[in-house]
Amino acid sequence: MLNLFKILLLLTNFGSSPSNYLSVDESFIVSFPEFHIEKSDTIQTNGQELIIYQAFHKCSSDKQCTHHVEGTTYSLTYYEIENFKFQEDYRNYFDDLSQSIISQREADLAGELQYLSKEDFKGLPSRMLRIDQIDQASQMACKARILTFKNYFVVLQVVGLKTEIRKSLALKFLNSFQLLND
Repeated sequence: MLNLFKILLLLTNFGSSPSNYLSVDESFIVSFPEFHIEKSDTIQTNGQELIIYQAFHKCSSDKQCTHHVEGTTYSLTYYEIENFKFQEDYRNYFDDLSQSIISQREADLAGELQYLSKEDFKGLPSRMLRIDQIDQASQMACKARILTFKNYFVVLQVVGLKTEIRKSLALKFLNSFQLLND
């Protein structure tokens, strides 16, 4: 009953027409501003298979989004790391993985880290950050939340014009992560 209440609460979180993503194990939900596409991929790492789950929403000129921001991408990526929480240096491992994501986003955007918060989010280890492209003529940026729970490593991010990622819709998406089985 509590999970149903949480899902109904999230459905009203975005107003117009949110699109909710429910994790494969039904342990969390994330609310996208509108429709989203889901996919998964498997990679080999250190002798084991790692399944990477993704969901994203990208507004384009051929789709009518109520927020009308062509090119802004809202994405969720997560994967399970076996015995992640049971490692002795769990916090250090989370820091290393987070820094790896930050470095990759800086490289992808040819950008520079502008802001980093290490405050927990809803009681979970978390990083909140913003990366802006270095080129002053460019207006592209990324705002992201990196967090972990159980054995999951989760990245939510919004990439688009600096003016768009600073709007409340981007923050609403980054803060929409909600555990269902806590």
